[in-house]
Amino acid sequence: MTEKPRVLDFGLALGGGGAKGLSHIPFLAALDEMNVRPAAISGCSIGAIVGVMYAAGMSAAKIIEMIGNDSLFDGAMRLFSSDVSDGLTASILRIALPVSTFAELAIPTMVVASDYWSREQVLISDGDLATAMAASAALPGMILPVRRDGRTLIDGGCVNPVPFDVLTGKVRHVAAINVAGVKDDSDSAQAPSRTNALFVAFQIMQHSILREKLKASPVDFLAQPGLRNIRVLDFDKADAIMESARDDVARFRVWVSQLAQQSPA
Repeated sequence: MTEKPRVLDFGLALGGGGAKGLSHIPFLAALDEMNVRPAAISGCSIGAIVGVMYAAGMSAAKIIEMIGNDSLFDGAMRLFSSDVSDGLTASILRIALPVSTFAELAIPTMVVASDYWSREQVLISDGDLATAMAASAALPGMILPVRRDGRTLIDGGCVNPVPFDVLTGKVRHVAAINVAGVKDDSDSAQAPSRTNALFVAFQIMQHSILREKLKASPVDFLAQPGLRNIRVLDFDKADAIMESARDDVARFRVWVSQLAQQSPA
């Protein structure tokens, strides 16, 4: 019989970044191997999708299994390659989840989206999971905005790309994983296309938001996997993306181990 995971007093914030968000999974695998859990999770866009799946009781191994072999998870992610409806996105995410509401999650979780009209952050922590995830990942120009609770919602990265600050006061320690990666001119010998320019402009904006938030409120642990020239839709590079997190995952293991030693059993 497997021992119940030990809950440590820290929150895990998972950032947005399209395919680059697959690098969140090795951090979750480390927690599985150590048989510990965070006390809370927050997520934006792909970070919200991966975070909710984990909070719903899916192991990192199960999430990885769903990525490969043209699986349901892979199919859901490939929806980002066309202008699809919010309803279709939510429907596929709903099928992928073992539970349907925030109340059923094993780990308290908060999902960040952006209000299209008021331009404000919307923090979702109750009700239907699939529409919350779809809203948080509604990348402008690709996924249509999501209507939920009387609001029109788009990608949470517009306001809070790595939502570590929403965990403040809820946990003693905060770990944040920023999967924005870096870009250089070796990515292409040609000028960026309109689509790529749009994606990178969005990432530049997110980088600026995160930089200012970290100045105002540093985190206890920050990981920034070495993702170089990985594009938003590069889901076919899952293995390389997850491998890029190796060094940061090793640091994360040490940090979590120290927390475990300092915390009463």
